[in-house]
Amino acid sequence: MEGKPKKEQLIDYIFYGIVENNISPKLVRKQSVEKIISHYTHNANYLDNYVYGELDTFKRATCLLLAINKVGITKDKEIDASIALDAAFKMCETPYRYTGKNADEPKKLESVDFKKSFEIDSAIWNQSRETLIKALTLGKNAGTFTYFLNLELSYRRAVQLKKIRQ
Repeated sequence: MEGKPKKEQLIDYIFYGIVENNISPKLVRKQSVEKIISHYTHNANYLDNYVYGELDTFKRATCLLLAINKVGITKDKEIDASIALDAAFKMCETPYRYTGKNADEPKKLESVDFKKSFEIDSAIWNQSRETLIKALTLGKNAGTFTYFLNLELSYRRAVQLKKIRQ
């Protein structure tokens, strides 16, 4: 299904977050990545029980964010939270929403580049990132709802900023 990432795409998102945080991919254990994907699948299956139709990209990105944060890549919780957030934002750059009678017809939303879009509004971007990283680092379970809403709102702001740049 179009909005449902394959294992290879999930791995790409994970390694995007790793590289964005200046961690050498060579230092990442294969078992950690497999464990993250397993937790992602568990989270998505769990959340799927509470959603009508298919999970949109923002909900799936939240499942990945929570999986990376739980499993961890490094011994530093703040870096792990930042990796998780970067991976989730990367996933949200090409989002899908599901429409139709059964909410199962994929609709591709406008693509964005968060880094490029938020160059104009870096203070809000940095504040949002720091707030989310702090919530993830402190182990505060802000709730899945809070995370996917934040991802979606960040996406909407990126779209607005993208249009301002044009």
